[in-house]
This record gives sequence, structure tokens and C-alpha cells, in this order.
Amino acid sequence: MTPVTYSLELSVDDGATWQALTPAPVQATTFTWVPPGLTAPRAWLRLTAYERARAEGQDATDAPFAIVHVGATFPGNRLHEQQ
Repeated sequence: MTPVTYSLELSVDDGATWQALTPAPVQATTFTWVPPGLTAPRAWLRLTAYERARAEGQDATDAPFAIVHVGATFPGNRLHEQQ
């Protein structure tokens, strides 16, 4: 049996363009992802499954989701606490 590999991609412009989150198709079935430090009101994730280097199936999130960049203030190299 040929192992199935997967690629995971992100679109931050409502599906107009896609950026690979994996450097090449991988065999892993779990993936830890840290969202980029940006705001994207209409982001999508897309997963493609490959067998023998041929795309066999593809799926994307059912609806767009938002990525919200939350910054922090560190005056004097210490976390600023609100009083």
C-alpha cells in the first residue's frame, strides 16, 4: 500500500492566492500551526491528499475565518500590566 501524503495551504485573501504551510507533502496526520502575525478577515485552509504524487482529494474550510493579530506592549522588557 502506497502511503498517502498531505499538503496544507493557507489563503489570507479570500482564496485568491494560497501559501504552503508544509514545505512538501508530508505523511503526518496532525499539524501544529502558529498563525502569521497579521490580520486577515477572510482566511481559508485547504488540505490536499496525494497518493503516488498524484492529487487524490482536496477539501477546504467550510467558511472563511478571521486571523486577528494581537500585539503586546513590553516597556522596559517587561510585560505592561494594566492598572
